[in-house]
Amino acid sequence: MKRALLALSRLSNNEKAKKLSRRSEGSKMLTNEDDKPFSILPNPIQSESDNKEYRVIKLKNGLTALLIHQTHEEEENAANDEESTTSSQADEPMEEGSDSDDSGSDGGKDSSETHQSAASLTVGVGSFEDPDDLPGLAHFLEHMVFMGSEKYPQENDFDAFIKKQGGEDNASTDWETTTFYFISQPQSFKDSLDRFAQFFISPLLKKEAMQREREAIESEFNLNLASDYNRKSQLLGSLAKKNHPVTKFAWGNIRSLGGKAGDEQEKRDSEVHARLRQFREKHYLAEAMTLAVQSTHSLDMLQEFVVETFGAVPYGNPPKKTKPEITPDLEAPFNTTEFNKIYYVAPVKDIQEVQLTWSLPSMLNKYKSKPERYASWVIGYEGKGSLIEYLRKKVWALELVAGNEDSGSDHNSYYLHFSLTVSLTEEGYKNIDKVLEAVFGFLHMMHHEGPQERIYKELKSIAETKFRFAPEPSPGDNVESLSEHMHKYPSEHYITGSELLYEYDPEGIRECLSYLQHNNVNVMILTNGHKQTYDLKEPWFNTPYAVQDISPEQLSSWENATVLDAFTLPEPNPYLTSNFTIFEPEDDASEYPIKVVKHSAGELWFKQDKKFNLPRAYIIFHLISPLIFLSPENACMLDMLIGGWKQQLTTKVYPAEVAELSYSITPTESGTGQGISIMVWGYNEKLPLFMETILKEWDGFEESFSKDLFDAVKDVVKKSYYNGALKPSKLHKDIANSVIKSTHWTVIQKYEAIGSISFEQLKLYSKQLKNRLYCRMLIQGNMLKAQAIDTFGLVQKTLNYKPLIANTWPHARMAQIPIGEHFLTVESIDVNNSNSAITQHFFCGLASFREVSIAEMIMLMFGESAFDFLRTKEQLGYSVSTPLSLARGILRFSVSVNNQEDKNSLSHVDEKIQEFLLKFYNDLKVMTSEQLEELRVSAMRQKMQADLQLREEANRNWEEVYTEEFMFDRHKKEHDEIANITHQELLEFFHKYVFDHQFVRTLSVAVKAFVPSSNKTVRDSKCSLKEMCIKYTEPGELKRKVNHIQDIDEFKRSLYLYPAHKVLN
Repeated sequence: MKRALLALSRLSNNEKAKKLSRRSEGSKMLTNEDDKPFSILPNPIQSESDNKEYRVIKLKNGLTALLIHQTHEEEENAANDEESTTSSQADEPMEEGSDSDDSGSDGGKDSSETHQSAASLTVGVGSFEDPDDLPGLAHFLEHMVFMGSEKYPQENDFDAFIKKQGGEDNASTDWETTTFYFISQPQSFKDSLDRFAQFFISPLLKKEAMQREREAIESEFNLNLASDYNRKSQLLGSLAKKNHPVTKFAWGNIRSLGGKAGDEQEKRDSEVHARLRQFREKHYLAEAMTLAVQSTHSLDMLQEFVVETFGAVPYGNPPKKTKPEITPDLEAPFNTTEFNKIYYVAPVKDIQEVQLTWSLPSMLNKYKSKPERYASWVIGYEGKGSLIEYLRKKVWALELVAGNEDSGSDHNSYYLHFSLTVSLTEEGYKNIDKVLEAVFGFLHMMHHEGPQERIYKELKSIAETKFRFAPEPSPGDNVESLSEHMHKYPSEHYITGSELLYEYDPEGIRECLSYLQHNNVNVMILTNGHKQTYDLKEPWFNTPYAVQDISPEQLSSWENATVLDAFTLPEPNPYLTSNFTIFEPEDDASEYPIKVVKHSAGELWFKQDKKFNLPRAYIIFHLISPLIFLSPENACMLDMLIGGWKQQLTTKVYPAEVAELSYSITPTESGTGQGISIMVWGYNEKLPLFMETILKEWDGFEESFSKDLFDAVKDVVKKSYYNGALKPSKLHKDIANSVIKSTHWTVIQKYEAIGSISFEQLKLYSKQLKNRLYCRMLIQGNMLKAQAIDTFGLVQKTLNYKPLIANTWPHARMAQIPIGEHFLTVESIDVNNSNSAITQHFFCGLASFREVSIAEMIMLMFGESAFDFLRTKEQLGYSVSTPLSLARGILRFSVSVNNQEDKNSLSHVDEKIQEFLLKFYNDLKVMTSEQLEELRVSAMRQKMQADLQLREEANRNWEEVYTEEFMFDRHKKEHDEIANITHQELLEFFHKYVFDHQFVRTLSVAVKAFVPSSNKTVRDSKCSLKEMCIKYTEPGELKRKVNHIQDIDEFKRSLYLYPAHKVLN
């Protein structure tokens, strides 16, 4: 084991100490003296592949901050002061404190790569602290601190400031913590931090803002009402001891937060407002806060920023306790008679699953041994001898998940929920008693075998290798997770605490397994097929359910369940990587991918990695066929083929996935071909073998695929279509794509088509599909050219396909929406969902390189302005977005709102969208030259954002290969294009495509929530709940003239199809 431990770093402990201390040399403020503004805590242990520098400080007010300097090895000895961060290898962004004349547009016009800065603050308070009479108050306060501060009183000041630089911000409330984060550019990081700190120093918390933001809380809750996961969680929490905080309603809604008080509303609002302020004053204290900041600034500069901006955060007197006191009455919260029963729950989606949950004591203090990880590993294993292998062979289940999620609802200071969830087939539901017996039989086997050190060592080795060669996380993700980890672990383990296994604790594992018994389990069965009535309702989500005692017969069968011969502990993993050699760059290694193979059956693009220096690679390829989307039936068969292919692969490739080899198989369509995209990635040593295993499974698919598995997969795919249609936010996008893409079949069309597909049809389709193909592949990473060529050859060798015939090459094309404004409205499939969704699309036609750049500049302003107007001010709905799309060379931008139909009708939302468009145009007209330059610089810096992971660079290069445009330096050319875009061009572009009736081509697509009335039916009589169909309706009385679309097929037949178009100039 010592050898494995040394794998974490090439440095000895002494050398690591020297390395860390060298990184801190020259510190201007390092001190432990009481009269100084902070003290120093031990630095976190980091991976040898992690080139960042760290420092941990604790301010005098009690706030703990982790400072992270984003650097590279070549910068190790470079000058690093507040005037410049220029290294000998690359020009880094200008530091805060630089000469203002040099830090504006010139800095942005430099075409060197840039890095983002990010900060995250976690407060040690969450929904557990909600007052009993104001559930959701912690979540409400999370929203409210964004609504302006004494120093920056404008409500959306922070969000606007961040978004204009191409950054983002968000927050989340958990049971014991609340986390806020943002991402920005280094040049404005200090100003961003200053605005961010005001959340916690002097937020305004105005009553009128509170009244409006409560509507946002209500909209957020309504968007999540239809989530089966949330419904299960709320129901499960209600089974705890009645005085325990886990029984609370953490989401909050207008009812729980003092709305709907009638004549007493003003008085009630004043009370809630006062309680909100009291909650902040009591809990938002410095000693309960952890802050992580990451930037290209030096540690000394970050230190100055943090002390200056966060030193004024108030602290408690006496200091606030950062850990809850767990009194005897709050221990074992789920040791109740209500918990240990069987619950039948009516799901929103068409699913059938059984979830077994055990409540264990909290294991946060056992992070060094993580006994729950051992248990979840063995139970959730999918290789030979596993529980799920047995259930799949019986065709009783297709998926199994075991363990706990990394969330406060699953694991906190009070308890750990260990769950085992089985997704059942129809046969599995019929045989649910046998499924449960198998589960307990497997658990008996685990108890009998006891903890196995070899399994622990394998887990430990995998974790250490993953940590050693971990890809660089994005700054935003990194600081968000670290600020939360700072509440759980000592500073030395901020980075490693959640990742590594430090010690083997067989007694801890036995203790963990001892809780997984037949007599303390909660069984929750989600099904619409329960024969009895759902006679109970959970009060917040209105979830229908029924409850029954676990019978003595069931307890006996679980207690005496047979340990089947099929059950074994996981075998040693043959896919564990042992060779981590980084290949030297070959003589012809290039900056961008080059085509190294081209023939009638395919082409290979290759790029050897010279930047990330990790033993990882990506193999991405597109198998193109004309048979993919010829009809809805073909689209269904492709989904079923991929589903069956993955099912049959699972047992064979699961050990590889555990060893950090991953794959994806997806149906795809592009302007130059439709087919199957396969991505294989991970440690490069065994990646070609892994890919070959995946392809061999398809090669033998027709012989190995059984009728029973066909029936199960068909049922799962059909249910996925139904479930995909339930959400208005998804359905309206699906319908829009069916209008504007020549070969896009909606989930409703596929739902109607799948019933007629037979077992023999699917096998024939699979055989014909791989008869003629064209393979377009990119290999990028730690591989040599000869290895890449051999890997490419494996595809045709394994599948033995013939080249495509020239005139059969598939081409997917985009439809041209006619000049004018068009509106398509359909009724929601889910009659119980009060949410509607609307998107207005603005089509710009065949895009030029310059128009794309103009649109991207505009969208930097457009998104934040839409959020401020449509969500914050008008409160139309919780979700407001403004996507920009470039599909097959056709450019479009959109405004999308998800609203509650009973509060804001579609016609009202549409009216407000038109108001916003005019307001934005007027704001654009009065933009100053300084604002234009700020916008330009932000757009240019975004273009030169450095790729932090091989995945980012490989995906960007694959996009060029996939679309056959091959402009691998596109981001650099777009950077240069943006440099000279004028204010007039921005105005002309927006006016042309939004207001000029000679050019305007818009399509509004809406899914309207069903509002019952005495003279309206839910659907056509031919259209039952399980026989979905589109029903057209009206959005309401609109204040603009539109062409209503009453038949999609008829409308599509009249549309001109654009030719294939590439954006190259």
